[in-house]
Amino acid sequence: MLRYEGCLADVYYVCRLFREGGIHWGRIITLLCFGYRLAITYLRRGICGFFTNIIGWVVKFVVSERIAQWIADQGGWVRSLLSFQSTCCKSFDK
Repeated sequence: MLRYEGCLADVYYVCRLFREGGIHWGRIITLLCFGYRLAITYLRRGICGFFTNIIGWVVKFVVSERIAQWIADQGGWVRSLLSFQSTCCKSFDK
């Protein structure tokens, strides 16, 4: 059974990655995927109230650690996807 304390420990571990190594797209995607997987795990086990807590923690962390600002400074999600698509396609053209 999943426990609240174990979940918090996992959340803090993932959040610490940003404090120790800075922000980049890979870490942002990892954070969002982690939050998604954790929330879905609790939801599937019938612990619906915890779902909103996890989403709230992720959103609060993204704002408080200036990750949202970093995303905006990089041109936002659309620009990152266009950049990835451009880079990805160039590597396959070679």
